[in-house]
Amino acid sequence: MGKNLLKLMALILILHLVLAQSACRKRGIDSPDEALPSARAAKIALSLPEGSERWRETGEVVSRALKRERYSVDMRFAEDLAAQFSQIEEMLNDGCDLLAVLPINAYAMGNVLEEAKQRGVPVVSCESLIMGTDAVSCFVAFDSAAAGRLQAQRFISELSLSSARRTFNIEIFPGDLEAEAESGVNYFNGLIAALEPYLDNNKVQIFSNQTSIEQMSVSEADPEAARRRMSDLVASCGYGTGKIPLDAIFCKNDVMARGAVQALVDVGYNKDDIPFVAGHGCDSENIVLMAQGLQTISLYNDADVFTEALVKAIDGLLGDGIFEPDADVDIGEGTVPAFFCTPVIYDAGDYATLRAKK
Repeated sequence: MGKNLLKLMALILILHLVLAQSACRKRGIDSPDEALPSARAAKIALSLPEGSERWRETGEVVSRALKRERYSVDMRFAEDLAAQFSQIEEMLNDGCDLLAVLPINAYAMGNVLEEAKQRGVPVVSCESLIMGTDAVSCFVAFDSAAAGRLQAQRFISELSLSSARRTFNIEIFPGDLEAEAESGVNYFNGLIAALEPYLDNNKVQIFSNQTSIEQMSVSEADPEAARRRMSDLVASCGYGTGKIPLDAIFCKNDVMARGAVQALVDVGYNKDDIPFVAGHGCDSENIVLMAQGLQTISLYNDADVFTEALVKAIDGLLGDGIFEPDADVDIGEGTVPAFFCTPVIYDAGDYATLRAKK
């Protein structure tokens, strides 16, 4: 009986070890020693831009979700690039275990992130893809190409382009190529891909002939920049009621949509003759514009959807979860895994729903 009992105990121990190792592999962990009591106590640093209503809201949702997952969180908002550099350096010096950054300038982060790389701190690029550095570990964002595609599809449907017998004039605001190049290019490509059949058969045209993304680039953080460009387009193209018709304005975000709408209102457009205007963000001011009939649609990035993807990425990078990205994206120094989320379209009919979200 003694020998049989010892054999049984040995078998139980072996089974226990096998199950433990299997569980670790399912979480993306190589051995039981790497299992996550340590990672679950990890400190997550969040570096976000000041001045964005959406990212204030999203930051709070992300922070609460991470704390529920037993991470500690250091979240800071920067007014400009210098402040973001300084804050990231402070967070690294304070001993963060992972850095999630929404860059103020996606092309200017290399030096400060090199320090994170040297310290072995994984870096998650949020929403805007940080370029030109191999310090980035992962990218989490709403799909900019899908956003452009969704705006175009709604325009095609709302103005019944497939059965129309005239040419529709459009203008595009894809954002700031210096600060947001990757997402702006992806947005533009998604939009143009969806409009391509109508551009090819001349049912849609960019009447200003400003067809390169460089010609369209303005700051996406300042509505005044979009207002000035739209005012210039109105003057140079002769847009207006009873003049050259302007049928649609596509904007990568709501900040630019506000500026474009203001320029049109300044020259006499109202809810009865304003063109199809598409934005992105469902900012409070733009919700009001939609209710007033001055903006047609705005895409909404659900903070809960983004948070779920970000937490999944963080868990995977820190070893507590299966790391299953949606794609690999090129950052100029190789590729990194990416998690993409899809925005949702809202219009004036969703006013009550949007107000509840705010």
